[in-house]
Amino acid sequence: MYINDLKMIFSYVCVKLKLMIFFIFFNMQCPDLQFTLEVENDVCLNFLDMTLIRSENVIRSKWYQKPIASGRYLNFASIQPITFKKNVVSNLARRVIGLTDKSLRSEAIQRGKILLLQNCYPRNLIE
Repeated sequence: MYINDLKMIFSYVCVKLKLMIFFIFFNMQCPDLQFTLEVENDVCLNFLDMTLIRSENVIRSKWYQKPIASGRYLNFASIQPITFKKNVVSNLARRVIGLTDKSLRSEAIQRGKILLLQNCYPRNLIE
């Protein structure tokens, strides 16, 4: 059996004790498979490369990078095929757009463009 990442959302009505019992139960099932428990901080929860934001009865998401992320991508000045470089741009754009709610997308797109510029990508390829 293989589980990579699992996201479960519990309502605030759920008491902390019940949540801990549920968590312990899962971890007792198989010693080789241990789950971790993350609790939202200020209505936000970072999960993989996105931030989940609780707003009223809606959960929005936006593209997230850890604070320790170097921001390094394949540098445009490197001696690599142009197809590799074009794929860096298209894959980053796909991640940013795909992981970010429409209402938060313009800020995330701007961050992605800045990262590409910092890696020497020309503006005409980014736009």
